[in-house]
Order: sequence, then structure tokens, then C-alpha cells
Amino acid sequence: MLRKKLLVFLFLLCAGSLFGQETVKYDSSYKKPNFVRKMEFFQNLPVKKDAIVFLGNSITEAGRWQEMDPDRIILNRGIGGDNTFGLLARAKTIIDLRPRKLFIMIGINDMARRIPIDIVMRNYRKLITAFKSAIPQTQVYVQSVLPVDTKLSKGNYQTANPLVIELNKELQKMAKELQVTYVDLHPVFADANGELKTEFSKDGVHLYDRAYMAWFRYLKEKKYL
Repeated sequence: MLRKKLLVFLFLLCAGSLFGQETVKYDSSYKKPNFVRKMEFFQNLPVKKDAIVFLGNSITEAGRWQEMDPDRIILNRGIGGDNTFGLLARAKTIIDLRPRKLFIMIGINDMARRIPIDIVMRNYRKLITAFKSAIPQTQVYVQSVLPVDTKLSKGNYQTANPLVIELNKELQKMAKELQVTYVDLHPVFADANGELKTEFSKDGVHLYDRAYMAWFRYLKEKKYL
């Protein structure tokens, strides 16, 4: 009788644990109108191989990279609102360019949507592995995700900094493991509290031109460019 009660108790314990688990739900969508429009634009451009490519979301998209270095071919492949799922979907278009150098920054939108970091890192690993396999001659640079200014940012971005810190730790570890260069932009963009410098942003997330100048100058000082 005692053994039977014990079995029933263990069954109920396991069942409670199983049914008590919640599936984490998150928004992984990326194919918004802006994404479709920009992809169509990119696909109709002449292919310029052996270029320097900046790949990412709206933070990358707003950078005037070519204008800051007119002597080299620099392609901007930033799409506003993009996330790691979107980058995976357009990886082949980057591979087809066969760039000389590839600078990647993606993740703040994933963090704002509360996509679990392990899912984001899974996407990153797939992306970097695809690039290293298909275009081994390309120098890949994984740039740290920028912090936000909590005084100016809104919604889920306002509380994203702890997640950004954790994500950047994982990106640094992944870069070492997969033998690509990790670019820590914290010295350029973070204030004494680890937040995005107020003078660099209009809304706590997106950047002024002066911020891009500092970013580009830093890449050159570190010999990444």
C-alpha cells in the first residue's frame, strides 16, 4: 500500500512539473514591408565583390559608411527593424557579395522582443558558420550590441541593457570559439553607468552622425578597417 502511494505521489509530481512548464513565446517575425522593400532594392543593385560590408538593423542602416571612406567600396546592408532571424534569411545575399570584410551588429531588436539569448546565439552560430564555410576568405567581425540610454528609450528597449550585457558576453565567447574577431564597442558608446552616451542618441537607441564618426574612427584606430 505504501509503495502504491509512493508511485502515485511520484507520478503526480512529474505530471505537475511537466504541465507546469510554460513554452516561451516570442515574436521572431522579420518580413515587414521595410524588409521586403530593402531586399528588393539590394537584389537589383550591381554586385560589387571584394567590398567591405556593414550588416545589421536600423543602427547600421543609418550609417553613412561609404561617405566616411570614399576611397574604398563599402556597402551598407542594414535593414531597420531586423533581427537575427532576418539576418539568417538573407545570409545568401551577403555570401553572393563575397566581401573582403564583414562587420555584423544585430541583437537589440531581439532583446527588445525578449527573444531568449540561447535562441539568438543559435541564430548567430548558424550565421557565422555559414559565412565561414561559404566565404572563408572574408574577415568576419562580430560587433558588440550597443547599450541603450534608459532616460530616452521607450518600451522594452528601456530595460534591455542587462540582456545586452549578457548577450555580449556570449558573443565574445562565440567569436573566440568560431575564430572570428569580436569588436567591443563599449569604450566608444557607453557612459560611466554602462548606458549609451546621451550625446550620441536622439531616442536612446538610434544614433546621431557624430556617433557614427566615433564608431568609424575607432574601427580604423584598432586596425579593423
